[in-house]
Amino acid sequence: MDERIEKVRLLIGHERYKEALERLTSILSEDPENRQALFLQSIALQNMEHWKLALQSSKTLVTVAPDWSWSHHRVASVLNGIDKERKALPFAHEALRLDPEEPDHFALLAYCHSGLDDWKSMLQAAENGLRLDPEDQSCTLLRSHALRLLNRRDEAGSAIERLGELSPNDPDVHNSMGWLCLQDGRPTEAMNHFREALRLDPDDGGAREGLAEALKGQNILYRPILAWYMLSARLGQKGSMALILGLWFGMRLLEHLPGPDWIPISLFVVYFLFVWLSWVGSSLFDLLLYLRRDLRDILAKRERTGAQMLGISLLCGILLAPITLVFGKGLVSALVFGVFFLVGIPISGAIGMPNAKSRMIGNLIAASAFLMAMAGTLFVLSEPRFDPELQPPVYGYGPTLLSISLIISLLSTLAMTGLGLVPEGRGKR
Repeated sequence: MDERIEKVRLLIGHERYKEALERLTSILSEDPENRQALFLQSIALQNMEHWKLALQSSKTLVTVAPDWSWSHHRVASVLNGIDKERKALPFAHEALRLDPEEPDHFALLAYCHSGLDDWKSMLQAAENGLRLDPEDQSCTLLRSHALRLLNRRDEAGSAIERLGELSPNDPDVHNSMGWLCLQDGRPTEAMNHFREALRLDPDDGGAREGLAEALKGQNILYRPILAWYMLSARLGQKGSMALILGLWFGMRLLEHLPGPDWIPISLFVVYFLFVWLSWVGSSLFDLLLYLRRDLRDILAKRERTGAQMLGISLLCGILLAPITLVFGKGLVSALVFGVFFLVGIPISGAIGMPNAKSRMIGNLIAASAFLMAMAGTLFVLSEPRFDPELQPPVYGYGPTLLSISLIISLLSTLAMTGLGLVPEGRGKR
């Protein structure tokens, strides 16, 4: 084995990716078809989130070594990392065709199915890997993850407990136990597991995110929101959207039933709050954590930024709506209040985007909605009082811009779903 390659492996193991890439560049300049060097180059680039270069390196590896299963494994891994699981599947299957006795290939296949919300196929792939190596950690974790999402929590707990006996100092095990406890409605136990994971690995982002969810889960008002996130994670993207649409059509049918007029109005208000909280609920409670100095460091950087932006939007709605009312704008003040609260949807949605590119698009949508709302409010305050007696009535730019902001916020749910986000919170961890 080339000593230079072994040195690169050690550098990657210590997360010194830049140094590793410098050494790999030197190796590849001498031997452009060194498959081990290309393999490690792809890993280092992927860990640095240089996705385009990582994919290019992986595809070069397939060209150089088409009969090596790990060449196809690398392409599938990179594609899975940029949420292109459907494109990754053929490469994962080809890796298994070339080497059907490798548990890591089955683990990667399970990861791909996880990204497609195909929990049964995920479970099958993980169990096939465990038949080859009953103590394989990745396959065991993925199996327990799939079992939890299939609502087979007892089996999931047994699998994780067994792995905990084998690897008691593994942060991934404690993370999995934490999410299982959250699904069972035991936030205090979950918090202990996430804290242990952070003690073992202070840079574990998943554990930090789980700890934030556990802290929020101790609030009785957040528990129904967390329960919805867990349910929507099990249902997957299509199932969650089908449930939301089904509730909408069911509510519309109830409107035609005989009864007091306040019933359909109440149902609409409850439904609206449900949809709003399904998108904004987690970020809203992130804001409550952010307001506490002793807890804000638990939040990831993008969650802190999202909490700040959500707080600004809500504060604008709370302050500007009464001001417009004082200026004699009547019902427009209610529109101002509602628009700024709805801007919370794209703000919160952008936080949960799966990668940097989609987060940037989500942030642009949120910024557009917020700026339209602010411009509309300023026009409302600067325009004369609306007089419905005028023929034709003059509405001015203010309500028009507010309506555009409203439409952007509502359509953002469809746009962000298309980018890979549904309001399913963090339950898929």
